[in-house]
Amino acid sequence: MRILLVSTSETVGGAAIAASRLADALNRYGVEAKMLVRDRKSSKSTTIEVSLPRWLPSFIRCRCMMVQKALERLTVFLFTGSKSWDIDIASHGFSITSTKEFREADVVHLHWINQGMLSLDEIGRILDSGKTVVWTLHDLWPVMAIHHHGDIGGEVALTKEKSALGLLASKVWNRKQEVYKRGHITFVGCSRWIADEARRSPLTERHDVVSIPNTFPAGIFLKTNHISCAELKLPENKPIVLFCARNATDERKGIGYLLEACRRLKDEDFLLAVVGASMPAIYDLPQPAIHLGYVNDVSKMAAVYAASSVFVTPSLEENLPNTIMESMACGTPCVGFRVGGIPEMIDHKRNGYVAAYRDSADLAEGIRWVLRNRIKASDAARHKAVSEWGEESVALRFISLYQKVTHQRQE
Repeated sequence: MRILLVSTSETVGGAAIAASRLADALNRYGVEAKMLVRDRKSSKSTTIEVSLPRWLPSFIRCRCMMVQKALERLTVFLFTGSKSWDIDIASHGFSITSTKEFREADVVHLHWINQGMLSLDEIGRILDSGKTVVWTLHDLWPVMAIHHHGDIGGEVALTKEKSALGLLASKVWNRKQEVYKRGHITFVGCSRWIADEARRSPLTERHDVVSIPNTFPAGIFLKTNHISCAELKLPENKPIVLFCARNATDERKGIGYLLEACRRLKDEDFLLAVVGASMPAIYDLPQPAIHLGYVNDVSKMAAVYAASSVFVTPSLEENLPNTIMESMACGTPCVGFRVGGIPEMIDHKRNGYVAAYRDSADLAEGIRWVLRNRIKASDAARHKAVSEWGEESVALRFISLYQKVTHQRQE
């Protein structure tokens, strides 16, 4: 069985990382999997850059990709005046149905394909091909009109508004309905939460929705720290509270709630470590803080997790965060809000703590609980990560799904 995973990026962003890890896992467990991406970062033979003439110089190829993204954003801006990356209309994209990889594939597995990777027209051509189509929901865009996040009912209501944004949403919504009728899609929610949300959408009425989690390389994310704390610029004999986000200043990542929780923990002695491309302004914390920057090396990031006492993810919107999975695999218990798929990952007061939504006081209580119960929670965290999100378990579930859906299509 030959699987083609389609993603805007190979490794930039949580969705891309999840797709890349799944491709690796599938190849290790008996199927031939390739990734077709716009932004290739590795030299893997199984990763193919989106089809562009190979004779073009690399700088021109790069600019072609930038133009696709720019056209997408320009269309949104001209129509609504919005510059928000929360909106995507899939008006422009690349052709993948003409590629050798697409023709050879038995299953086309879409992942996050926005920002000019695939247009709705191309998605229609994929469905027209008659191939088995699986689409992982890394956010809600595939089952909403134009937004990646939010309430599906609110999005449906938006399509009835006469505002510029409402008219744009209505146009894209109608177009998606037309396109999705051209074939069958099996939507896969990384979390049970997002699968349930997807079932509420009128766009999934003719299609199937199942839930299979992402996976992670258990051989990299370990409880053993192979890199010294000195190399990581972290103390050896001080509890470490870790926060990690690609953009630490993104309001949706909720670091403000973590800072308030730290202020409430005046009697606790720990170091706050922040991993991310940017560092928010930190005032009047009773504890010391360090910014480790953006950690691109996976082994180094695993060592940071293993060196930490507790990982805190105060996100206000989440599906099934790779960061929680990775942290728990390293034996580091997690604290997060009761939102999205987080309560499915953290078993309250067993391998971490689930705090009331947007409640800094409860978040502080969660950090305190983990600091007091870390040893017991650490073993439970590692056990759950390996048993539920290990490569073998997840790969075999996807292989079974591919076989089932392909068989049903052939009947």
